[in-house]
Amino acid sequence: MTEETATSPINDELINGLIAGGLTQNEAKEMLGLENNLSQSQKEAVKQRLSNEEQERKKDNFDPTRALDLQMKDPEKTADTILANMFLKMYQIADAEQVITFLEPLGVTTERKISAVEKIVTKKIKSMNGRSKLNPKGYINLGNPKGINNVVFDVARGTIRPKQEPYEAIYTRVTTPYNPKATAPKFQELFLNHETNGEAFTKLFKYIAYGIYTRGVMKDVYIIQGSGGDGKTQFLEAITNALGSYANTSMTRADLSPKSKDMNRVGFGQSSGALINIIDETEEGLILDGETLKRFYSGKNSPISLEKKGASKPVAIQINGGLIIATNNLPTTNETATKNRISLVEVETIQEKIELVKLTAIMQDEASGILNLLLDEVTNIANNGYDLPKGDKELFAIRSAEINPEVEKSKDIEYYIKQRYKITEDIKDVVDVTYLNDSIKRYAKENSGQLKITNKDIQKTLKSLGVNKNNDTFKYRKIKEIPLS
Repeated sequence: MTEETATSPINDELINGLIAGGLTQNEAKEMLGLENNLSQSQKEAVKQRLSNEEQERKKDNFDPTRALDLQMKDPEKTADTILANMFLKMYQIADAEQVITFLEPLGVTTERKISAVEKIVTKKIKSMNGRSKLNPKGYINLGNPKGINNVVFDVARGTIRPKQEPYEAIYTRVTTPYNPKATAPKFQELFLNHETNGEAFTKLFKYIAYGIYTRGVMKDVYIIQGSGGDGKTQFLEAITNALGSYANTSMTRADLSPKSKDMNRVGFGQSSGALINIIDETEEGLILDGETLKRFYSGKNSPISLEKKGASKPVAIQINGGLIIATNNLPTTNETATKNRISLVEVETIQEKIELVKLTAIMQDEASGILNLLLDEVTNIANNGYDLPKGDKELFAIRSAEINPEVEKSKDIEYYIKQRYKITEDIKDVVDVTYLNDSIKRYAKENSGQLKITNKDIQKTLKSLGVNKNNDTFKYRKIKEIPLS
């Protein structure tokens, strides 16, 4: 090891970072492999001390190596830590030279800032051993991280992309500039504090923050339903714009394009996959029936087909976390398991419509402020916990039953049955299955024009009344025909 190598600017930065983390200069050099004077037991003791300090930093349920773990008491340090962790944790780049190369354009090269990445650097610096260096074309070859074939990190753009152009847009992650002092007064006035719909929007806002906090692992569904002119689409577009591509959405009007090439754009923590999913049924032409609702939460990354307006063929959205659906028409389902997954908030049509020009201004001027409001709510959830409001699930069950045609059909069939038959407790009272089914369908047609009653519908209603079919005799039991007068 030459003196020149041991005292290079890169190594000096790393040594200073480790010293800031609690090591002596000699210990820092040992951990970086620049010296080899300590015994193995002494090295293990140093590692243990680093580990103990790491555990201390995790006491508040926050892991400082995760990009979303925000220490809001020190916003400036938060921004630095997010940037460093976004790069190192998401893309698994641990070579010291690459770290410095990436962080320099961001101004993240002081002792304090470099210490934010010390753990990952010290763990992997030896194993990299010169591989995956930054090449003259300005990108870092990532190899095969997380199953993505042949991708690179473009230093100039600050994005992951496939090595071969022009497909870079596929893996470009669009994020919002982080400004700890940014506010969002118009967003709060028009949505969170709105006199009519503020409570509904606030519930959704907390749910979105919870989706961020759980890092996309929850599988609950929130439906926001209104008759139009209620601001629900505009609310979700403002949220989508603030979260950038960490909101998985098929909505097309939100402005997701970065305004400049500067790299000071903060990400939320996953190299693929969103932390919240948003669908506007009125925009996408999605048919919300019971079967579609079931697919939203059944299985990992359930693909849902959408018929986009103006598109020649359907597209698909992968549901990999919490979901919000905006709709004018409330879907219905009889499945208890589905109802237990769905919460509902209702919004009313308002007089003061939110013009597109006002929404555009909010998205352009208040994105960082909306992001800060979300981060504040994430911190609040981390400290105090969060439960989905039980009443919202009960509301969906009530509203769904009120308009569910299957429920209404069952009530009609029950009425028809009781006009022709009497339910008893005697198993000797029996009626032939075919005879009863035909008589009910005939009675329904003659008295109400109801033509869509099936044998299965009749059997299902009878079962709810305590009348079962004997498959051996092919007769319904505990029922008898009322004599015609």
